[in-house]
Amino acid sequence: NMPDWKKEIKQRLAGLKLEPWREAEIVEELAQHLEDRYAELLAGSANAEQAFHAVVAELSHSELLQQELRRDEHFVPEPPVLGASGRRIMFGDLWLDLRYAVRSLRKHALLSTAVFVTLTLGIGLNTAVFTLINADVLRPPVGKDPDSFLRVHAAYTRDPAHPGFPQKLTLQDFLAFRDNARSCDLAGSAQFNAQIGEDDRANVRGWLVTCNFLSVYGVDRPILGRLLEPEDCSAANPVIILSEDLWRSDFGADPKIVGKVVHLDDQPVTVIGVIAAPFGRNFGAKIWLPYTLAGYLKFEELEMADSPAVRVTGRLKPGFSRHDASAELGLIAGQQDSLHPGRKTTVTVTDGSWFEEPDHHGLALWLIPLMIGTLTLVTLIACANVITLLLSRGAARQQEIAVRLALGAGRMRLVRMLLTETLLLAGAAGLASLYLAYRLPTLVYVFINGRPAEYALAPDWRVFSYVAGVTLLAGGLSGLTPALTSLKFDLSEALGGRQSLFGSAPGRGRLRDVLVGAQVAVGFVLLAAAGLFFRTYQQVANLDAGFETRQVLAAPMQMLLKDQVHARRSWSAFHRTLTQRVGALPGVQSVAYASALPFGVHERMEVRLAGEPAREVATNAVSPEFFATCSIPLVRGRALTRTDSADGASVSHVVVSQEMAREFWGTENPLGKTLRTPDGDLLEVVGVASDIRSQRMGAPDGPLIYRPWNPDSRPYVPLVRFVGNSAPLSRAVAAACGEMIPGASVHTGTIQSWMDEPLDPLWTLEMLIGTLGSLALVLAVIGIYGVVAFSVSRRTKELGIRIALGAQKKDILRAVLGYGARPIVAGMLAGLSLALVASPVVARVFQLARAPFTLDTRDPLPYTAAAVLLGLVALAAMLIPARRATKVDPMVALRYE
Repeated sequence: NMPDWKKEIKQRLAGLKLEPWREAEIVEELAQHLEDRYAELLAGSANAEQAFHAVVAELSHSELLQQELRRDEHFVPEPPVLGASGRRIMFGDLWLDLRYAVRSLRKHALLSTAVFVTLTLGIGLNTAVFTLINADVLRPPVGKDPDSFLRVHAAYTRDPAHPGFPQKLTLQDFLAFRDNARSCDLAGSAQFNAQIGEDDRANVRGWLVTCNFLSVYGVDRPILGRLLEPEDCSAANPVIILSEDLWRSDFGADPKIVGKVVHLDDQPVTVIGVIAAPFGRNFGAKIWLPYTLAGYLKFEELEMADSPAVRVTGRLKPGFSRHDASAELGLIAGQQDSLHPGRKTTVTVTDGSWFEEPDHHGLALWLIPLMIGTLTLVTLIACANVITLLLSRGAARQQEIAVRLALGAGRMRLVRMLLTETLLLAGAAGLASLYLAYRLPTLVYVFINGRPAEYALAPDWRVFSYVAGVTLLAGGLSGLTPALTSLKFDLSEALGGRQSLFGSAPGRGRLRDVLVGAQVAVGFVLLAAAGLFFRTYQQVANLDAGFETRQVLAAPMQMLLKDQVHARRSWSAFHRTLTQRVGALPGVQSVAYASALPFGVHERMEVRLAGEPAREVATNAVSPEFFATCSIPLVRGRALTRTDSADGASVSHVVVSQEMAREFWGTENPLGKTLRTPDGDLLEVVGVASDIRSQRMGAPDGPLIYRPWNPDSRPYVPLVRFVGNSAPLSRAVAAACGEMIPGASVHTGTIQSWMDEPLDPLWTLEMLIGTLGSLALVLAVIGIYGVVAFSVSRRTKELGIRIALGAQKKDILRAVLGYGARPIVAGMLAGLSLALVASPVVARVFQLARAPFTLDTRDPLPYTAAAVLLGLVALAAMLIPARRATKVDPMVALRYE
């Protein structure tokens, strides 16, 4: 008997809540098809049972039923439970979508190229900047097996209420960690300064290291010779490894340097190898020696029991994590604390990256999201640009989409088909971005810093994951909106060619305006941010610090401990002789001394007024010529004189800053007032100096006491007031100091040059945001041009009619520019509002991170400059299609559609 096919179909339609007439129609259509199929199978080799099961399977697993259901535009089928047959259908559809996407992209090659280039610019530069951030901030400073690298910090304290700050380790603690740890292999290093050579000496920075130090950092092959071996440390062999830079500059790239004896601080050492330049530059090091040579080189600081001088790094052993290493080293630290009653040590283990360094972590938690957020804004601009282009293409494809719908294609299937095209372009842009990630970071680094990078910039898994995420985000955002929008039109009108997707749908025109406005707003924010950082950099660089910075030379000296402790010299005679030699140099006006540079880290001391609790203030020991040399004016009283003794007197005369006077005595005259130290010494105020602004680049420094110096106690920092060029004077002062204290490392430069060093991060940030802002500007201009050009093309008939009715060129120009200007002005206003809200938050972030500068968010110039620049380039982008509109031939325009 013939099976009841209608019953089988009704069972599958149960629960779908179809209209009765629609259900009856589907049952009739499919029942006839199934009867024909059943008869066809019986006519073949199948029996009745086999034919029945084959037809039921076709009804259940094929798209036969779905094709009928898709004709109902209001029906959304439940997602099917895919079996093997369903999966084949799904992948078959995907393959068809990919093939069609390739054909469609080739057919519209110009538009496809524009989308590809836009996405590549957005994703590529985004990826390049993230690669720099990853290499400089997020990745451990090793190229070989970074996952096993670690760094150990120790915080020492004797006060439980103040846990201390993570820092280096003492040598004794490091040796205990190294010898007892089972979870990791540890290496230690200590930085020092020395002089290499005999007659023609050169100041060099070196490292005393354990013999596994280089292998921990992945250095396994020198340029010449060999690396350190265990017996070099155990036997304290006087051997040295040179950096490639030192080998080339001071030894003429001698190929036979290995085995030769050189002198380091007058001690003979044998060269055993030369290491490639990048590793040395990354550490700022020129030489490496076994740490057991500390006594041989008189570097007693390393062996002091309470001196945390050892920088500890290492590698995890297989099967252990950094958490395991931290727990084990914490136990060993507790054992070491038992040898130092009252001491408490807290161990921190990191991956060695800048991000995880304890002194950077607070800043990184704010800086990284700021940079990632900026990169995301650039990606969103590129997506908005692509959406605008694809919406324009969707208008031209409305009849194609209408025909597909009329033939039974499901709307979601069409969305998937259209989305596949965009994802394919985004995938190609992502692959191109990976290529840029290998090439562009090096160029960007050199552009920002003016020198090659000292570390590897190659992408790793973070960069690959980031590219994948950004590509999916860009492809999804760029393709989904145009795909959904392309299906929102009346089918019958579209088939008749009577509807323009943009022309008759105000909502879609508003969407286009929103996209343009969004691009302009984001571009405005980035340009304003770049202008804000640039303006801050300019203001800080030209800041009046309250003292002379450009015509005062500073010459701080870093000396070996043996020179400071064991040298039998009169520091008073040193200062006197240095003053005579430097004072006789051409252009020198005066020479002064201080225990700290005016902008440097000052010593702290506790003082108190009678009957009040003690307060801690900064202090600087200065010579009598200090105030005149640095041009720090005295607002009251007098400066220090040679009769103001620093030691031995019952009362010591001091000069205080204005902030100090305000905080301690308010409106009272501070002259003659006294302060008492914890030791019982009395400090009498004899003068009030003007406040200086050096610690936070524009903000007045806190309370400061200028004490009389003791010229025989230690070497002070020379400060030289001069006229003319600083370069020859710098060399002369460095030579004089070097001759008088052999082994001292002297770094000379104007105070301004020293103060400019903290501005390097600000300049780097400004350049990065400026680069991204420039890209955003380019993308916004492309988007504005595309929207206005498309608008002109869609309004060709209207413009032709206007010209035919007597409209002048200026009228057409005004109409086109007015239409394009509306979203631009709205975008600028939105961008200005967003920038005004966000800039104080960013300024607060840098303040909390203790950045050495303050962002002036109330300066109108960055916002004005961003608005003017955006307005000019937007006008230029609109003028080209606007002028084209004025040349429309009315007769051609009337026949346009």
